[in-house]
Amino acid sequence: MASGVQALVLTSNDLQSKKAPECSYFQQCLLCQQCFNLEACLDDFLHHILHSHGLVIADVDKIAYIHRYVEYWRVKLATNSLDSVCIGMKDNTEDGEKHYYLLSPLLPEDEQLRTNLLSDRLQQVLSIQQAEREDNSATWKCLFCAEVYSGNRSLVLNHMNEEHNFNIGHPDNLVNVRSFIERLRFSLDR
Repeated sequence: MASGVQALVLTSNDLQSKKAPECSYFQQCLLCQQCFNLEACLDDFLHHILHSHGLVIADVDKIAYIHRYVEYWRVKLATNSLDSVCIGMKDNTEDGEKHYYLLSPLLPEDEQLRTNLLSDRLQQVLSIQQAEREDNSATWKCLFCAEVYSGNRSLVLNHMNEEHNFNIGHPDNLVNVRSFIERLRFSLDR
């Protein structure tokens, strides 16, 4: 492993150009040609890399943009060995000694990648939040009565708070309000 930590720049355009054509919707494994739908079958992917390649990704649930994370390491591992990139572990079993490899934030490169991906996700969420704050063209229906509001989301949220004692938070602090309200509506309609 290199001793100095360098800034990682990871763009989706860079990754898409290197992705195998047969995996346009799915993500190719880090170490073989098998493809997985990481959104629907992340557990299958994790099982595959553990049992087929002896590779473990630590704290996978804390990784923003898992597709980009996997693609970064797929490209990196195409030209580097697991031994040179990952933390190696040995396990003595009845069948003999098994070698496992770990991708973890304990590795400076992995930690930087996770930090960059999380920062990208935060920027995306903040951008969505700002657009929602400025949108005055939407139509909103109250969850509890027939009132309909045209304009900013704060109108319906304030109405639900004042008239129905239903407070989901300050309108400026919320993100993806439309989908959240629709999910609430679905739950209430059941």
